[in-house]
Amino acid sequence: MSKCYIPEISTRKINSEIVSKLKDTFSNNTNTKKFVCGPDGFYEIKDNSISKFVTVIQSEMIFENFIDKKTLIVSNQYDKKLGDVEYIPYESNDIQIEYMSFDIPESNNKFVLEFINNRCLDFYFQTKEKIKQNNVFINNDVSLILKTLNI
Repeated sequence: MSKCYIPEISTRKINSEIVSKLKDTFSNNTNTKKFVCGPDGFYEIKDNSISKFVTVIQSEMIFENFIDKKTLIVSNQYDKKLGDVEYIPYESNDIQIEYMSFDIPESNNKFVLEFINNRCLDFYFQTKEKIKQNNVFINNDVSLILKTLNI
């Protein structure tokens, strides 16, 4: 899976008005997950078991002047389950992330917003494919979202 970021756009620009506009324009899905973040990975607690994960970044690419002189950063990454554990390190924090995913018409790509305590902390385009070069489908999808957001 790949995550595509546009660093020139601040998360501070993602406000309730923008979210409403996205909800009105695209079909969407909201999902909330609870994690425990530790110094050596993150943990998910489900049905009396604790699973430990780490994020593995396989490769990253930068496409300058992608759209309207904006940069696209592509991170080919996945969350790898290391297995079940008996305990969580003391130096850890509980977090709850709300994922708001917007389906892009006629595409396998999604636009994802991540919220903690109703504040947008991250946004990205998510693809199922591993991106190895400049991709016309990503280009079209990013352009469509940017036009909708008007930023």
